[in-house]
Amino acid sequence: MRPTLKPRLGVRFKMIGISLIGLLIPALAFVLFVPSYYNKNMTHDINFATQATISSALINLNTYIEDLERLVVVPYLNDSIMDAFNTFRKIDSGKTVSLLEQLQATRTMNTTLPNYTQNLRKDITGTLVCFIPKTVFAVYTNNSGLVSDYPFTKQTWYKQALAAEGKTVFISSHKQDYLTDPAADKVFSIVKLVKDLDTRQPIAVVKADADTRVLSVILDKIKLNVSSIMSVIDEQGNVIYSNKPLSDTMLKELRNKSNSSKIDDHGEVYSVTTQHIEKTDWNMVAMVSETEYINRINVMQATVTGVYVLVSIFSVLLVALLSQRMMKPLRKMVNVMAKVETGNFNVRVPVRGRDEIAILGSSFNLMLSEVNNLLNREYRAVLSKQSAEYKALQSQIEPHFLYNTLNTMIGINRLGDSKVLEQAILSLTGMMRYMTEQADWTTLNEEFQMLNQYCYLQKLRFQNRLEYTIQLDPEAEPMKIPKLLIQPLVENAIVHGIEPLGETGQLTVLGSIETVHFQRCVVIVIEDSGTGLEQTEGSKWMGVGLTNVKNRLQYAYKKADLNIQSRVNVGTRITITIPLEDDNDEDRHS
Repeated sequence: MRPTLKPRLGVRFKMIGISLIGLLIPALAFVLFVPSYYNKNMTHDINFATQATISSALINLNTYIEDLERLVVVPYLNDSIMDAFNTFRKIDSGKTVSLLEQLQATRTMNTTLPNYTQNLRKDITGTLVCFIPKTVFAVYTNNSGLVSDYPFTKQTWYKQALAAEGKTVFISSHKQDYLTDPAADKVFSIVKLVKDLDTRQPIAVVKADADTRVLSVILDKIKLNVSSIMSVIDEQGNVIYSNKPLSDTMLKELRNKSNSSKIDDHGEVYSVTTQHIEKTDWNMVAMVSETEYINRINVMQATVTGVYVLVSIFSVLLVALLSQRMMKPLRKMVNVMAKVETGNFNVRVPVRGRDEIAILGSSFNLMLSEVNNLLNREYRAVLSKQSAEYKALQSQIEPHFLYNTLNTMIGINRLGDSKVLEQAILSLTGMMRYMTEQADWTTLNEEFQMLNQYCYLQKLRFQNRLEYTIQLDPEAEPMKIPKLLIQPLVENAIVHGIEPLGETGQLTVLGSIETVHFQRCVVIVIEDSGTGLEQTEGSKWMGVGLTNVKNRLQYAYKKADLNIQSRVNVGTRITITIPLEDDNDEDRHS
């Protein structure tokens, strides 16, 4: 029989002492560590959010720049436009040109060229063509005419285009003073020297203008938790656009210290984040008011401190009142029970001394240990299944693939090939429908159909750089597999194997029923003629993708095998072998 324990000290005195110590230690920790920790984390979060927001805005800005670039290369895309360019070059050079050729060239410039340069974006105002040495054509959305006797050849942008020898040149913000009716208050531009494809002789300078208001559309949508200034700065440190005025101090700091992380503008400190705009010498700059969020931290710290002091006083008084009834230890036990109800069986009631509550706490802890042992195996099994399901969700089509696919569709649309565009859209929608279905399992037939759609879209992108063969044995079509088990391996073969190859690569995906080690198996082969790799680099090449495939395969089929063979400059072969006797789970067939 267990002996009866007598309490040495009353619970009342214990709880008052513990409460006082428990309140003093957190207060000391709060005063010493919390302000600096919160300041550091808030600064990191704001910088991270700023960086992510700028990156998102850069995508839209780069799209506009790409549209501008397409306008200045239009002459190379149409033979009749290039012929018209050559005709006007001959006219400007004093060579004899027939009246018919002049009429055809003029008609091309007045009809064909506008059709090609027409753009649905209202912020791209138009295109200017300056033939060497004198004839000028303007194609603008407002049909504006040109200022008579305007000295185009003396303009800085004209000279920069000539000096660039056919490379694209980006021009900072300026007025359209060469138009009788300017299409915008200020524009930024791209200019390019067009040359004869045979003689490489200069023909004309083509200039495409974009309204600077496009920058306001992009930058004004950026919303941060504190005051901020979003700007686009050119290579000379001049402001192309800013959603708020920049002081002379800010401009001086940006010009002198392009990589500066902070700017002090008369006591107002800004945290500076800069990202380079692709294809240009410009930068997108975000300046976030560090002074403002530091003030917020100080106000919050003072508020929390005051609240903490009031709560502490109230808690001490409350413990003193309740200690007479020994409620405080019991409340702790209730709190532990509440945590147990949420599934946390690792918590324990602190047991010290030999009073009645200590004895009750020991018994309660013993009960928790027994329950934890009973539930641990079942809990681990459930957790393992949830982990496998979560990893399965990671096998998704890469967003970069969707971006490239949509860009490819845009190109197909501009080429006017409606049948190919329709097939591309059907393939993409079929893939997305397959991916968003709720079922975790699918058949080999459905998976291979999706792979056909995926490879078709990749073929549109890579053209003759990718050849593929996908074959599935009809006998293997009903075989159940985890959805999107094969796609990550096919994606790796294309992206990491064939794309860096620089020449035509062959991708082969085969599925069949074979006898392996005297056992009927489904054998799936993914083989490419890509760059290959050293076996020691396999984990680096496949990364999370291969790990997920292996885990899902092992979770689904205990006897399944995944084998990788790869040689540098020869290619890679991945073989998945699944014994048919493993395909007997009722859940996957339901």
